[in-house]
Amino acid sequence: MGIRNLRFPDSVERQLVEQWRTTWMQRAEEESRNIERLNAEARLVGQDTAVKEFATASGQLLAMALQHLPEEHESLEGEQMGPNMPESLRLLLQGTLKLCIREPLLQSRMSNQMNNLLEIIEWIRKR
Repeated sequence: MGIRNLRFPDSVERQLVEQWRTTWMQRAEEESRNIERLNAEARLVGQDTAVKEFATASGQLLAMALQHLPEEHESLEGEQMGPNMPESLRLLLQGTLKLCIREPLLQSRMSNQMNNLLEIIEWIRKR
């Protein structure tokens, strides 16, 4: 059994319409704040993810170089363990450049910076 053609008395209907009119703006503003909050949270998560991905990608070559170090007891006394500072910087810059090349959005936005990275890498190699 269904209820059909439900009607309120005119006074009740007017009261409901008036209540809706007085609260719709508050509801809309609250919904807008909720949407802004959700967008802000999504931006923070995106930024955090981007930073982690950048750190992983840019440090990948350096991490690989450090993983292939000989065991400490196998090294000669006074032998430098791992890449020196310029070599470490070069590996980090190459990782950054590799990330820029791999990501089309970065590639299109950072062509000048990619050229700068190449120049710095070449300068470090020549030293």
